[in-house]
Order: sequence, then C-alpha cells, then structure tokens
Amino acid sequence: MTTYYVGSGGSNANNGTSWATRKLTLNGVEDIPVAAGDIVYVAPGVYRELLTVDVAGSAGNIITYIWDVT
Repeated sequence: MTTYYVGSGGSNANNGTSWATRKLTLNGVEDIPVAAGDIVYVAPGVYRELLTVDVAGSAGNIITYIWDVT
C-alpha cells in the first residue's frame, strides 16, 4: 500500500509520495499507476481534466481517494 498526494504547486514529474513531492493532477497519479490498497489525498482545488480510471482495487483492498482540507 502506498500513499500519494495531489495538489496545486505539484508536478507530474514528481513521485507523489509526500506533500513536498505531490503530483499536480489526478491523471498524474493514475499514470503511476495506483494499485489495490493505495490511498490518494487530494488537496482542495479545481481539477479540470478528463480522468479515465483504468485500474481497480479488490474486495477488502480498495483504492481510496480522500479530499483533504489540511
């Protein structure tokens, strides 16, 4: 299980595994790709992108996206 971060000021060239190395877009995280059991914290903002989720979790091991206000 890996935790990723997405927010303004990030870069999709980053690895996304900390706030300091956050991804800029949701697609940036999807391109890693995320896997079953991963958590993605999404900072407040407007994300104007077409997101195609092409990965899936599994029963009891879901991929979780959390809108994080902190």
